[in-house]
Amino acid sequence: MLIGERDALEVDGDSDAMISAPDGGVLHINGDLNAGLETGGFQEILICGDVSRDAKIHADGFLHIYIGGSMNGQIVTTGSSKIWVDGDFGGSISTGNPSTNLYVSGDFDGTISAHDDPSLLFLCVTGYARHDLISAIASIGYTVFNASVGISDVSPGLYPDGPERRVTRNGKSYSRWCVLQQRKEAEP
Repeated sequence: MLIGERDALEVDGDSDAMISAPDGGVLHINGDLNAGLETGGFQEILICGDVSRDAKIHADGFLHIYIGGSMNGQIVTTGSSKIWVDGDFGGSISTGNPSTNLYVSGDFDGTISAHDDPSLLFLCVTGYARHDLISAIASIGYTVFNASVGISDVSPGLYPDGPERRVTRNGKSYSRWCVLQQRKEAEP
């Protein structure tokens, strides 16, 4: 299915077929995304359900996306993006340039990588995220990486504490994140 610039498409249910919007537009899926989605230009996407493991969103340009469920597929962005996941994030995202803002209201157990050169990444997880996973994201070498993690496996506080917050193995970088609460051993 192909949509044009300034066009809008509403899918009343799950999306099981490839959707292409090379010039941007507005897309509302009132269900799950189970197939591919290619976008360009300025794109506004609303997915009321989940993004399945087999789904891949590829976006060139500016992307604003809201996922009402969990994100288990793949997102590849080359430009600036703002992504809101109202469930858990277990998929992957390849971040674009100049900035990526990712908000996850559930747990985060996915992967983040840079599409080209790492630039600016802002991550907010209100659920649980492992500290080693957040540290691995910081080690990518984003120019700026800031995060807020609701619950983790380390004590509440600011991380990292030391020179590694300014320089990674990939060069100069400024990485800083806060953990608000430590998960107790008995919690799932």
